[in-house]
Amino acid sequence: MYSILVLFTFLLISLSIYCITTKKSIIKTVIGIEIFTSSINLNFVIMGARGESVDALAQSFAIISIAIGASVAALALALIINVYRHYGKVDWDALRRLKW
Repeated sequence: MYSILVLFTFLLISLSIYCITTKKSIIKTVIGIEIFTSSINLNFVIMGARGESVDALAQSFAIISIAIGASVAALALALIINVYRHYGKVDWDALRRLKW
C-alpha cells in the first residue's frame, strides 16, 4: 500500500515540475509550486505512517510546511497583483523585460 502512495506522490511531483517549467503564466507557476509542496507533505505523512497511526514528528513537519506554503503563496499572489497592475498581464515575458 505504501508503494502505491509513494508512486502517487511521485506523479504529483512530476506534474508540479511540468507545471513549473512549461507554463507562461505566473499564476500557473505558483499553482505548480503549491502542488509540489502538497505532494512533499503527503510524502512526509506516508513515510511517518505506522500501522493505524502517524508519527507525531511527520505530522508536525507537514503542518509547519503547510503554514510556510500558505505564507509563500500569499506573498507570491501579492507580487502577481502588483505585476498585473504595472504591466497589465501576468506572464513571465513581462518580467523578463525588467532591468536593474
